Amino acid sequence: MLKNMYKDYTKKYRSLPYVLILILVFIVTYFISRPFFGVYIGFYTSDIESARYLLSTLIQSEAAILAIVVTLSLVAVQQTASSYSTRVIEVFKSINSNPDFYILIGIYFSAIIYEMWVLKQLNADNFGNIANFKHSLFSSFEAHIWICYAFGIFSLLSLFPYIQNTLDLLKPLNMIEQISKNISQETIESFVSTRMKISDDISKIISKETTESAVYTGIKEGNLFSKITLQKEIKLFDDVGIEEDIPLSTERPEEEREIKKSIVASFQHQDHTKNSLIAHESLELNGNSDDNPIQQILDIWISSQIKHDFTTSKYGLYKLLNCIETFTEDKISLKFHTGIVRSFEEFAIFSIILKDIDSSYSFIHYLEKTGIKAVEQKIEPVVNIVLNSLNDISIVATEQKMEDIAIWAALSIKNIGIKYLNEDPINRTSNEDPFNVIVAGIEMNLRFIGKNAAELKLEKETLFIAKFLRDIGKESINNKLIFETRQSIKYLEEIGRWSIRQELEEPITMIGILLDELGVKALILDPGESASKQELKEFEILITVCSNFIGNFGKLAVEKNFEYTAKNAVITLRNIGVYVAQRRFILGTTASLSSIKSIGIMLAEQGIDHAVETAVLSLREIGEISIKNNMNDQAIKALSLIDEFIDFSVRKNMGNSIKSIVLSFKSFGRIAIQKNLIHIINGIIISLENIGTIAAKQKMDIVVKNSIHVLRNIADLSINSKNEKNTLKTLQSIDNIGNLSVINKLEYSTEEAAISIREIGSKAIQVKLTQIAYQSKSSLENILSIACDTKLFNHSIILESLEELSDMINAYDDTHFPQMYTDVSLIFRFARYS
Repeated sequence: MLKNMYKDYTKKYRSLPYVLILILVFIVTYFISRPFFGVYIGFYTSDIESARYLLSTLIQSEAAILAIVVTLSLVAVQQTASSYSTRVIEVFKSINSNPDFYILIGIYFSAIIYEMWVLKQLNADNFGNIANFKHSLFSSFEAHIWICYAFGIFSLLSLFPYIQNTLDLLKPLNMIEQISKNISQETIESFVSTRMKISDDISKIISKETTESAVYTGIKEGNLFSKITLQKEIKLFDDVGIEEDIPLSTERPEEEREIKKSIVASFQHQDHTKNSLIAHESLELNGNSDDNPIQQILDIWISSQIKHDFTTSKYGLYKLLNCIETFTEDKISLKFHTGIVRSFEEFAIFSIILKDIDSSYSFIHYLEKTGIKAVEQKIEPVVNIVLNSLNDISIVATEQKMEDIAIWAALSIKNIGIKYLNEDPINRTSNEDPFNVIVAGIEMNLRFIGKNAAELKLEKETLFIAKFLRDIGKESINNKLIFETRQSIKYLEEIGRWSIRQELEEPITMIGILLDELGVKALILDPGESASKQELKEFEILITVCSNFIGNFGKLAVEKNFEYTAKNAVITLRNIGVYVAQRRFILGTTASLSSIKSIGIMLAEQGIDHAVETAVLSLREIGEISIKNNMNDQAIKALSLIDEFIDFSVRKNMGNSIKSIVLSFKSFGRIAIQKNLIHIINGIIISLENIGTIAAKQKMDIVVKNSIHVLRNIADLSINSKNEKNTLKTLQSIDNIGNLSVINKLEYSTEEAAISIREIGSKAIQVKLTQIAYQSKSSLENILSIACDTKLFNHSIILESLEELSDMINAYDDTHFPQMYTDVSLIFRFARYS
């Protein structure tokens, strides 16, 4: 306990050890000077020669010791300065941080001067006379001799606390502690102004060479990004059209991309060069900054980083950040924090290059806190600068493949963005930019970070960046920011495409899920039935663009054989398409259908049955809703898109897909007949005949049978609604498929055709549709004739169906049916004979 108290007091009062030594020495000297500890009152008597010799020796030894100590101290300071920086010399020069040096000098000078004075007073003629000391504190000559002796001992013992304190001061942690005591508001402002001046001077030099690059690429010093870039993005979205084939990429032609890439690389190299110059200049500031404690601590920190002394660098950074936060008192100043943020960005990059994770985290954490405070105090320029710095840090960390640091910086960007979105409702007017600059900029930053991570195949970082973009997108949706929402989806899709090209399996799967989440959540931005035309148009364009982006992502996933990711994209498009079809948005519905078809056809070409089935069912669901909402063009488009799957599905023998196609036509037909949509019914009949014809040629008996069965159901519905024209078309299609089935000797299909024609004819008789009944009988005769010609082994079902239908027709009175010109019995006999 006493030891701790002594340490505390000696830190607070650096002269305390010297005072204690002085008191102790003089007490001990006093008692030693008295024989038998005070029994004899008088002092020892010295002769003049011994006194002169003693004083002369003391003076010479003290001067030598002082010279040696000063020399060794300067050598130690020199070594420390070479290890850290020349600015640390200020620490040893300062009486506040290094009082021991001046105390020791004072002790030795005092001792030497006093001893020289006593030596001067010695005189052989009057040595015994004390008149020479009558004006001194002690009138006895012996007293002064003993005082000189005490001074000698005191000066010698004073070396011990001096050496100890000097060695402690040479320790970097103690040096930082002493320097940090000198930090004040004035020193912080002085540091910032000096660095800002240097940065501006260097920027002026470099800007002369990079003006064209900055204009072309949209990069501005001190700004998050160029508004011109966003204006181009808006125009791109407003000009979106729906096409059959969505391009896999919205990038520029190859030559133009290469030109831009080289210009951007040149600018980035120059920008990094500027940062290096500024960082180097921080070590070579003019003499006015030598006594700035912040610069001194930074010098120690940099030197420690280079030497990989991360304990020292961590402590120095802790003290520096703590002092800055203490003196700024949570108040954000544009000028002050601009300099601090830029400086800390440079030092964070420096830490990343030297692989110092702790320092990098500390800088990023401080920047994030500064950005959040700037958001709370509504100082947007500082927010922009902080975001720009975090973006640069994350990019450098990505290039250095330090994923955790890059993720941390990106997380800070996201946190600032979320704070900004949650701080105040985002209001926009028609006279302002149609986007929120900070939010859109955050999305662009995350996109660029994610692109770099994907290109370097950093799966973990790519995955996290995608999640951060999703979070920003969700908050944009909650704040009803249309442009920012579609930007999130666009950039998420772009990161997904880069991930697919690099075959990053986990990010690809996750991005598919995130796109589904964002795409479906974006539907809540629907302004409602009572909204203005402009609001409805904005929402529809958003959904259209989202569908195109998701379609691009899905197609590229198919190309790279990520079938489940493509399937998830189809499901997302189905969810979006169903909603917009229910709301009667024509462009949005068409975009969803086209995107599903584009992905589905590519899946069909690769023969991925389960995914094609999902695509077909999705088109069916959207088409059915379109029919119910009288969006006939979209329903016909859905039918035509499903029809395109027929050839691939049959050739690849994809049973589930074919089944879903057939069932889709059946479902379409039922709704179309109820609404008497002639064009749609005709399209369904033609498509089903197409399926049956192709399947019959491929000898796919079950597929042909199912097609005939669905056509019979459509005919039944047409008969019930007394639509004779559609029934005749359906009957003709069954006849055609049946003929091919007989020719290709497809037993089940032939039987299904005969039974279907018989059932259609019998129902036609019941509702007195005579023409259909005669046509049914004629179709059966035609099939039977072909069966006999091809010597079909078993055509009893055809004979029975024809006989049954003929009996039903003959049973009617001639008033219902005219005289039949065919002798059925002759046909039966001929068939049996054959």
